[in-house]
Amino acid sequence: MEATSRTLLPRILLYSSRVMSMSPPSRWLVMLCSTTSLNSILPNLSPNTPSVPSSISCSARGNGTTFPKNLTRWEEVQRGLAVLSDSVAMRLRQQGLYCGGVSVSLRNAQFRTVSRQMRLPAPTHLMKDIWQAAMELTRRLWKAPEPVRMLTVTALYITDSADSFQQLDLLEAPVVTQQQEKQEKLERTMDAIRGKYGRASISFGLPGEERAGWDD
Repeated sequence: MEATSRTLLPRILLYSSRVMSMSPPSRWLVMLCSTTSLNSILPNLSPNTPSVPSSISCSARGNGTTFPKNLTRWEEVQRGLAVLSDSVAMRLRQQGLYCGGVSVSLRNAQFRTVSRQMRLPAPTHLMKDIWQAAMELTRRLWKAPEPVRMLTVTALYITDSADSFQQLDLLEAPVVTQQQEKQEKLERTMDAIRGKYGRASISFGLPGEERAGWDD
């Protein structure tokens, strides 16, 4: 154990100095995702190491698709993002989970992949929230008519509580608006319909289309 300590301690000190030089949000996330592994390899060196809160997971939930033909118009990309965001949000609700961030990966016709991610103002498992974040990220990554061959939408910072991130960041708990409550009921109703009649029985449409899914 002493030999292991002499080998690992310099690396841990270097790692700690680098982490502490980061901005507070980045530092918290790196420490959060590293706590479990540090606890497992150093059970006797750091008995007082704080454990990761049980409500937080560093895993992610995502879905991606390669399109049969390249997308070149914003409306086509919007629809692709809507389908993927819907799939990711439905998985979160089925598992009783929320996400605190979203990432988008985009691959062009030359198989070059670019990605970007963002934190959400509050954890969510609603398609509308994930889709809006995915669209914002895509606007930063892509300009028409560059061909899009593949899209991936991923939910990040998974938690089983809607207010875990607010509590850990020492902020007030999120205020659930009447519109959010209506959207929650709407999406859960769609889940129930799909559970009874199949996934393709009902779907979201873009705002302005004569289809289900929005409460504006």
